Amino acid sequence: MKKGFLILSVILWAGLASAGGLDPGLAARLSGLEPSGELSVIVHLRTQADLSLFHPENKAGMLAELHRVAEATQPDLLARFEGRVRNVGRFWIYNGFVCSAAPEVIKKLAVQPEVNWVCGNEPIHLDAEKPESGGPGVNVLEWNIARIRADSVWRNRGYTGTGVVIGTIDTGADTSHLALRGRWRITNGWHDAINGRTDPYDDNGHGTFVTGIACGRPGGVGDTIGTAPGALFIAAKGLDSGGGTTYAQLLDCIQWYAGLVGGGQGPQVLITPWNLPRTDITFWQSLRNLEILGVHIASRDGSSGPGSGTAQPPGNYPFVIGASATDASDNVASFSSRGPAPTGFPWDSSAAWLDPQWGTRTPTNHVKPDLAAPGVNVKSCYTNGQYVTMSGDAWSIPHVAGAEALVLSKNSNITPAQMWTILTTTCDTVVGGPFPNQNYGWGRLNCLRAIDATPSGVEAEHTLRSAPGGRGVSIVPNPMRDGCTMSAPWLADEERWSIYDATGRLVRGGAFCRGRASWDGRDQAGNRVGNGVYFLHFQGRDGVETTKMILLR
Repeated sequence: MKKGFLILSVILWAGLASAGGLDPGLAARLSGLEPSGELSVIVHLRTQADLSLFHPENKAGMLAELHRVAEATQPDLLARFEGRVRNVGRFWIYNGFVCSAAPEVIKKLAVQPEVNWVCGNEPIHLDAEKPESGGPGVNVLEWNIARIRADSVWRNRGYTGTGVVIGTIDTGADTSHLALRGRWRITNGWHDAINGRTDPYDDNGHGTFVTGIACGRPGGVGDTIGTAPGALFIAAKGLDSGGGTTYAQLLDCIQWYAGLVGGGQGPQVLITPWNLPRTDITFWQSLRNLEILGVHIASRDGSSGPGSGTAQPPGNYPFVIGASATDASDNVASFSSRGPAPTGFPWDSSAAWLDPQWGTRTPTNHVKPDLAAPGVNVKSCYTNGQYVTMSGDAWSIPHVAGAEALVLSKNSNITPAQMWTILTTTCDTVVGGPFPNQNYGWGRLNCLRAIDATPSGVEAEHTLRSAPGGRGVSIVPNPMRDGCTMSAPWLADEERWSIYDATGRLVRGGAFCRGRASWDGRDQAGNRVGNGVYFLHFQGRDGVETTKMILLR
């Protein structure tokens, strides 16, 4: 990627705010603010780095591009407002910044040509989940771990999450707790966006509880609270002792994780167990960039159920996996938010879909949650060495993250789109059908079936030969269930592609258009083809290129 060649490396986001570039809620607040007052706001610039132009393995290149775009656009704008904005915090994980200013200054900032939209630096508070019971220890395998068959994966398949790092953005973690002792990765393992402390702690308990469900291991023989007891964790404290935070503090945590990924020290899995208003897109670009960087994001759908259309971000974003909370009988909890997710931009932008038919599948589309996992009467570790039982939608997400760690311990090259396919196609569907639906998604998580559906030794994005400049073709999802999108932005229009089965028989052919093509899992006669390994052939700049594809219906 040539430095300074801005036009080919950015995307322009438009239409995300009301006239004047102000979020409607912020505009209303400004109208009621005294002229001498001051408000903290989040500024989103129009120019955003387009990481899809990079080969998936080129993390350093993606990180450099994020920094370059921010440096090319932010300084001039901030210089024009020098002395009129305070408390500036610049971001590169998305192109924008946080600042404080008077109402008239904010209004002028919002109409600058570089600015797309401005929203408030809003406060966020966790739901007030309180321990229902407590105790000093764990005596048996917890019901929720057995229900998702995580223990069968450790005992019968030999995968525990070893070699995988799980990240959290929460209230912190009590690394001295017996269940988490030895699970914390010390190097680049802690970031405190609240108080700036250098050693990990948890002054609330929420983060410790979440981490325990993901990878806690009390140490007794056969006793565990964690889905992936062999995984390690790192933590970003983005919420204070009361479970509160601001948008800017959470963005700071996301950016910290992106920096680790670019340096080869990032988590493979990230848990974001907090929520935003239903149509809030403040975190869309930052989390989307993190997902393109290869991080598997498990996000909360919310506790605003049981009404329809109550699923909240980040869980209702189509590029993260969201989960509803179930009880010991596999019933979805009444408090758990339901789908569908919102429609319109950016939810209807198919480039961001893990499910290639997410916005078009009939009669059920925009499905959220993606799947269900235990969240009622779940036991995990807590502050002061305790083990407590709690209910909440936030507890379903670390089960999903732990399952992702188990899958990645079998195959570290599984992409987020592939992960979605593996987890959703292997769910248990005994209760709550027909599937998919807006209560359970595709069913209740089953780790054993997910492991058995995970191929071994599949290369990331299945690119066997890189194109000039370190780019290549990507197939999303891969493994696939109903079809896939094949992307190679560097290809010329009308470049031909062919798909062959493992015997060398031609299955389907076509042409790329603007570097993209799709396959619906059917042959030339329109018949659905069976499960197995297929090969994409096309004429690249260096000759014929071959890429492996896996179909799992």
